[in-house]
Amino acid sequence: MESLLEADRCRIRERIETYCYSLDARDFALTEACFTPEAQIVHRSGAQVFAGPRELSASLVGFLTKYRSTIHALSNIHVEDDRGVVRVRYSALVTLAPLDGASVIVRGVRYDDEMVRSGDDWVISRRFHDPLWQYVATTEQLT
Repeated sequence: MESLLEADRCRIRERIETYCYSLDARDFALTEACFTPEAQIVHRSGAQVFAGPRELSASLVGFLTKYRSTIHALSNIHVEDDRGVVRVRYSALVTLAPLDGASVIVRGVRYDDEMVRSGDDWVISRRFHDPLWQYVATTEQLT
């Protein structure tokens, strides 16, 4: 495989951003489109393993209904082509606002993905989701 072109790196980054947007928008069809149909998806450092994106999105629907809103803010996106395996590692600051509105949960999460070309685009074929830390903070009413 040739070295990644800048256009490929942009499409890869856009795919990761689309995944985060899909979670915050609760667009689970878009979430599923970020993965190959047979993607290997490991969440919570191995505590959850999903057999493809449909199983992942079904779990996310149940999980995210506990929150009135979420924000997945990305940082430190690193894309490398290691002898034909495109690996994308990045961090996210995830803010979860429970329905009661009394607090927010803030998590630091690390992702480690392998991506493959799908036509002119890129999709995730393997994911490892690793929560690093979290805290709960009280909220104040916005005026």
